[in-house]
Amino acid sequence: MYLILTAAALYGLGLIGGRAGRNLVAAGMVIHVGHLLHRGLKLGWFPITERMDIFSFISVTVMVLYLILQKFRPARSMEFYFIPMGAFFAFVSILYQPVNAVDVFMESGWFYVFSTLNIIAYALLSAGTAYGISYVFNDDEEAESLQHRLTLYGWAAFSASLLAGSVWFFLSYGSYWYWTAKEFWSSLVWLYYGIYLHSRYMGNLRGRPAGLIGLLGYPVLLFNYFGIGTIIQSPWSQF
Repeated sequence: MYLILTAAALYGLGLIGGRAGRNLVAAGMVIHVGHLLHRGLKLGWFPITERMDIFSFISVTVMVLYLILQKFRPARSMEFYFIPMGAFFAFVSILYQPVNAVDVFMESGWFYVFSTLNIIAYALLSAGTAYGISYVFNDDEEAESLQHRLTLYGWAAFSASLLAGSVWFFLSYGSYWYWTAKEFWSSLVWLYYGIYLHSRYMGNLRGRPAGLIGLLGYPVLLFNYFGIGTIIQSPWSQF
């Protein structure tokens, strides 16, 4: 917990911006990755089988995207959009009690493909949202292009994760899909972002309206993880 809090604090200090800010974010990432390596050694598996570790991985991946994009496609004030997202997932991760066990049904290559793609999808869609905020509120055309591109990649990763998850579910439980609340909302996330990607090419929605549609997809994405099982009942899962 203390390692994650230290990493999150360094991410927060990165809000000062510039090279110094990026160095602080990089230092936080080193500590955060060290925590994940420790978790992996403790579990004896790649630590993406429970919510604490999954949110932790999303946080690190968001910060990696921030540093890469700021190096090759620098944009002003992006730290104010990226860093709160990375810090948010880091703080959320420590709210979950570690399970410290891997269910026998998760000991499958298909589960790890599904979980890894899901983490990448959440990080890419978070990054797309960050650029969408910059576009909608600052009218930054370069940010609009990056919002679309990152969201497209995130949607593709999410689509692939659903396919991999269906194969894993069939091999483990004998069915591709049960239409639980979690599966239903995952379908809604996929459909909503698909609507955004199409809206960008529709004449009456092109530009800021489409950008806003993309932004509104993020609450749908977050509700899929935080609302299902709390507000809407669904079978419990450790991931």
